[in-house]
Amino acid sequence: MQRRMKVLVMVLGLAAVLLVTGGVALATHSNPSELHACYNNSNGLMFFVSNPASCSPNQTAVTWNQSGVPGPQGPAGPQGPAGPQGPAGPQGPAGPQGPAGSQGPAGLSGLQTVSVTENRTNSGAQAAIANCPAGKQVIGGGAHVSPINGPLALQVSRPFGNGWEANAHTTVVQNFNWSVTAYAICATVAP
Repeated sequence: MQRRMKVLVMVLGLAAVLLVTGGVALATHSNPSELHACYNNSNGLMFFVSNPASCSPNQTAVTWNQSGVPGPQGPAGPQGPAGPQGPAGPQGPAGPQGPAGSQGPAGLSGLQTVSVTENRTNSGAQAAIANCPAGKQVIGGGAHVSPINGPLALQVSRPFGNGWEANAHTTVVQNFNWSVTAYAICATVAP
């Protein structure tokens, strides 16, 4: 029992010596992957040697690897957190030409201006209505009074049915020649 205790103390002592002097011992023996020691059979002491052949007859040569056999592969660690957003990459090359789009609806055609002038020789009000011909729709219009520097006021200029209405009146009571003209802008509009 006492002898076992001595061996245990010696092994622990050897481990401590290995930690402290392992680098020195490794630097002095020939094979850096092996450690060599001589174990004294009579008193249980052990000491490092650079060559196991240097042990005396009452000593046992001991050799072991400096590093043990590699252990099995450990399990994969958990997924780490996502890294920060990287910078934007360079602009890629232009893509190929896309296919032609479908034919759009037909636009306006057959643009035409229709005008109607109504004349008057005395004071009062007068209306003029310009209508678009069959098959065409009013898309705009306007009005005009003459003489433009006369005492006249244009009261109405607006769409009316499928045409344009203009309405004017005199601003003084006197007899003179004047007129109001309605303009309807007409066109064929695709359905």
